[in-house]
Amino acid sequence: MSFLSRLVNVFRGERLNREIAEELESHLHEAVEAGRDPQEARRALGNAFQQRQHQETGHDARVLVWLDLLRADILFAWRHLLKHKVVTSAAILSLALAMGACGAAFRLVNALFIRPLPITNPSQLFVARFDGVTFQGEPAHWDSTSYVHMINMRAAVKGQAEVMGVEYAQRYDLTYGSDQAMERATLQHISGWLFPSFGVKPALGRLFTEDDDRYKSSKPYAVISYQYWKNRFGRDPNVLGRSFRINNDLFQIIGVCEEKFTGTEPGMIPDVYLPVTAQGNLDDVGNGWLRILVQLKPGANIDAVRDRMYAVYRTVEQERAKHWTNLPKEFLAGYPREKIVMQSAGSGVSELQSEYRTALIALSALIVLVLLIACANVGNLMSAQAVSRAKEFALRISLGAGRWRLARMVAVESAMLAIASAVLGTAFAAWAAPFVIREIGTRDQPVQLIMTADWRTIGFGLVLTLFVTLIFGLPSALSVSSLKPLSALKGSENVHTGRLRMHLSIAAQTALCFVVLFLAGLFTSTLERLTGKSLGYAPDRLLLLTGTTQHPQPPSVWNQIVERLQSEPDVESASLSSWPLLSGRTENDLVSTNGNPLDKVPARFVWVGPGWLNTMKVTLQGGRDFRIQDASPKVAIVSRQFAKQYFNGANPVGKFFELAAVVNQKRDRIEIIGLTDDVTYKDAHDSMLPVVFMPMRRVDEKNQIQPAGEGIFSVRMKSANPLAQASALQRVIQSEEPSIRISNITTQEDLVRDQLIRERMLTALGGFFAIVALLLAMIGLYGVLNYSVQQREREIGIRIALGATAVNITRIVTAQIFAIAAAGTLIGLGLGEASGKYVQTLLYGVRAGAPSMLLLPAIALLLATALAALPVVLRAIRIDPVTMLRAD
Repeated sequence: MSFLSRLVNVFRGERLNREIAEELESHLHEAVEAGRDPQEARRALGNAFQQRQHQETGHDARVLVWLDLLRADILFAWRHLLKHKVVTSAAILSLALAMGACGAAFRLVNALFIRPLPITNPSQLFVARFDGVTFQGEPAHWDSTSYVHMINMRAAVKGQAEVMGVEYAQRYDLTYGSDQAMERATLQHISGWLFPSFGVKPALGRLFTEDDDRYKSSKPYAVISYQYWKNRFGRDPNVLGRSFRINNDLFQIIGVCEEKFTGTEPGMIPDVYLPVTAQGNLDDVGNGWLRILVQLKPGANIDAVRDRMYAVYRTVEQERAKHWTNLPKEFLAGYPREKIVMQSAGSGVSELQSEYRTALIALSALIVLVLLIACANVGNLMSAQAVSRAKEFALRISLGAGRWRLARMVAVESAMLAIASAVLGTAFAAWAAPFVIREIGTRDQPVQLIMTADWRTIGFGLVLTLFVTLIFGLPSALSVSSLKPLSALKGSENVHTGRLRMHLSIAAQTALCFVVLFLAGLFTSTLERLTGKSLGYAPDRLLLLTGTTQHPQPPSVWNQIVERLQSEPDVESASLSSWPLLSGRTENDLVSTNGNPLDKVPARFVWVGPGWLNTMKVTLQGGRDFRIQDASPKVAIVSRQFAKQYFNGANPVGKFFELAAVVNQKRDRIEIIGLTDDVTYKDAHDSMLPVVFMPMRRVDEKNQIQPAGEGIFSVRMKSANPLAQASALQRVIQSEEPSIRISNITTQEDLVRDQLIRERMLTALGGFFAIVALLLAMIGLYGVLNYSVQQREREIGIRIALGATAVNITRIVTAQIFAIAAAGTLIGLGLGEASGKYVQTLLYGVRAGAPSMLLLPAIALLLATALAALPVVLRAIRIDPVTMLRAD
């Protein structure tokens, strides 16, 4: 019989059995027709048992035996799972939640860290990272350098590797028509030879070549991504030749990238690519704006390439340092101090990777712990069921069933639970992963990750399903395989062994749950401390409008707009600044006071207009605010931290400081006219830094007023929702000065929230998994305690009959489970303190080993144990001894 026929017969079931029975019956009729006595013919076929053997032999000859047995086991397991709907549903839901979370975490990790770039030889792609120290001796790491360094490095390793410069992808304002139709797009400057080096093909038109990116002869060409072409232009082939403007520069679209290429920064897909040389200020060696990608050629050694690159880098930097005549010699000793480290960039390189690497590791650890708790819970349920079915299994063995056949039945049931959980978990992961991505993005810059399924995600799902099946199904299968039929039929088989296994499982669950609660508490405390941290200003009701103009305007024009905004009825106050606090932008410089050498700690600068301190609600502790006639770099207002750092905490009003002016320039001598409270400058996680506020009105060495091309209008509204008035204020600005365009609108509260995205994500997900872990632990405690009471019902009934009180019964029932939970908690204390060291970089103002952080999870587990025990205790003290003894 063919393989296909035997395969089909597996699923024919009863029909096949009827055909075999009919075939045997036909043989009997043939014998009778041949003249044999009917009784003799039936005896020749054997008795009923032998006829049944004939039928089974015929059945086995017509089917794939192993598949038929598997089908039978599946049907039996399906009936058993349906018979216990509550237990089955609880097991599937708990496992699905944990497995779905694991799947979602892996999808994020795969998209961010594992998925190789769709380029030629991604394993040969590296990024040059610089590891060094600051002037203050603190470790520093960065991966950007100047155009000059990139060109020199490329020439030094020609023939061994290709060196490419890639700008950090960022949002730009551009327009395809009038200035009023300005829109924002993610733009990235890249070396012209990047596309051919990566083997990227055009979907339309052509891509850059090296000729498009030559120094001082750059062509005004642009290439757009496939996603941008689809979303912005609806795949219009006439997009080729269209032009757009960025500031005063006009660019023409010459091509569209193929769909699979989504850039080199996981988390951000550029909309527009421009040649590196389209960016200005290429000759400034100190302008570190390019990430250096190195694609190794066959046979080349990465260490040799790195050494050649560092040699030319060091030479250029040492030559540059010769002109830093105003810096103290100790600052320049051993300069440059940094080294070049080559890191693999086959999966891309981005700031999102470095920012969320530790956070994703921490979340993955939480998820694995929850998965183990869920597996232990389901394992306990399976073990309890296996013990309760001991007599059934013993009877099957007595009737001839093999032990491994019974073990296989249990294993199939476990596999069905795992598969059902995996299917449901996959649906949960499909929702959860994009949800997390949306949460870690900002309104202006959403995170974009390629989440399509590949062999890695599919393989992970299969391995996870197998792991879950083994972790909770294997103990039950082994216990069934070692069953002793005689003891089981007497009712004494494996009771103590099964109880011990469940108790060990509960201790492990409690320990793991403690760790989950402990980490979730650390993340929650970190968020509370950051949100409660004083910023030094009031972010509520602050609307921020970014104004830009092609032709820089004098300060008087910008001040007129501020006055016009202040006259609006819904506006409380308005002012101007160079950029918002907590926007990520920064400028620093070394300063000296009282003729002393430059201080090693740099000051941070921001340029603001008159009334800005009042608009931001920054408290002026001494001196005065800026006036219209004040100008940079003549006067400044400083923070208390500045006074503490450079004036030993003394009142600096009326005193002077000087800027570093490192390259043979006369130092600016600046008078301090005001002192403010400390303000949070760039990052909400930072301690208070020395901050200098300079007037927005700037003058050059000849005392000529400098026009400005950009400014941030900070408007404090009277209403609680400042964005509601944004459009009206935008019209006011454009009616006052049509040449100034509003390119971006946000609020100061949004900037503060964006600073805490990681902490909010960790707190929300950590809290969610903590609740899940606690519920699973309670279910596990309840299940084991309930099973224990079931096993001891006769004993408890006798004790009650002999006069045991409710307190006695409660102590007898709960003493062991509380001891197990306490042991698990003690183990969890050690695990929690050890795990806290690995997440310390994610914390703020919280010490992982603090007693309060360790005490709270212990109390939560104690309460959970009490709640889980309560219904079982009530059931135990209500046992009727008469009924129990009669039943015995």
